[in-house]
Amino acid sequence: MVKRVVAGQITGNKAYKIMGQQMVDDVHQQIDTIGPQNAASTIKRKGRNQPLVDTGGLYRSIDGEVLRR
Repeated sequence: MVKRVVAGQITGNKAYKIMGQQMVDDVHQQIDTIGPQNAASTIKRKGRNQPLVDTGGLYRSIDGEVLRR
């Protein structure tokens, strides 16, 4: 990103936004792929086998925001 900013291809603010979105995507991917598997009773109660996802609130709350200092 630094090379693109220095070359004038993107602004510093845009670089921060791109990196922030990448971090959000990385955290989402970790939540989607984390183990161990849920117990059979938990899968039955939840209706799916996603260890860190119950209501989806945490997943949806992960966001990126660029703040100016």
